Amino acid sequence: MAFMELPGGQVLAVEALGPESGTPLVFWHGGGQTRGSWRTVASRFAARGFRCLLPDLRGHGESARARPGHYELDHFADDVTGLASRLDRPAIHVGASLGGTASALALGEEPAPEALALLLVDIAPRVSMVGVRRITRFMGAHRDGFADAEAAADAVEEFWPGRSRGRSATRLLGNLRERPEGGLVWHWDPVFLTPVDEDGGHQHIDPERFERALSRIRVPVGLVWGGRSDLVTEETVAHLQRSSPQVALIRIDSASHMVVGDDNAAFLAGMDRFLSSHGFLDEGAR
Repeated sequence: MAFMELPGGQVLAVEALGPESGTPLVFWHGGGQTRGSWRTVASRFAARGFRCLLPDLRGHGESARARPGHYELDHFADDVTGLASRLDRPAIHVGASLGGTASALALGEEPAPEALALLLVDIAPRVSMVGVRRITRFMGAHRDGFADAEAAADAVEEFWPGRSRGRSATRLLGNLRERPEGGLVWHWDPVFLTPVDEDGGHQHIDPERFERALSRIRVPVGLVWGGRSDLVTEETVAHLQRSSPQVALIRIDSASHMVVGDDNAAFLAGMDRFLSSHGFLDEGAR
């Protein structure tokens, strides 16, 4: 893992896997997550010759926290643009949730960096506010952290009934850090959540801007979405098909919003399908 200073001064933690000669494949995690959520997927593609980069978004994981007021969409898009500007070649970007929104804005607005493709993971310009409010309430309810890992696992189990507790507890460790005074807190800056209004909306949602950005992207764009997601629904996907018919759709019925964590094998198959349809799997090792 290394630290990369972007043109605007923001410092991101970036983990690299795979040969330096490989086609760059950049994985952007969702809000409240860290780069660790992508490590299993990235390891698979690194073994196939891609140069996989796993950044922590600003205020997340080991990346530097931003100044107050610097957690808006523009700033997360700056993370994508800034990292892309440090690469010597265009990259394929894969972004989940907030990471997908930021990637779409970065690639669809000026000054847009060169890119090869964009794969969105369970995020679309229009999402169900029922799902947004549910996730926002969960994240906001635990800003003070947990007494221990078991308490954190209890909270996740309540949020995701029926999810494997063992799997949740294991994945949780990458998203928690120890407090000096004891206990555990999420590995992200709680200021990132504000401002949030009573309807669950906040500075990370702008459907019209997202749609405009998608319309301007001239490289292949795909969406892998969970059939059980409460953010990306049949209705929001239908709207996407009307507004952005160029976006290739891959549905994973077994997954919720947390597509990669719910069914990693199905996600890998879907990602393979998207990349192979545009000839990128032949370009991994060069």
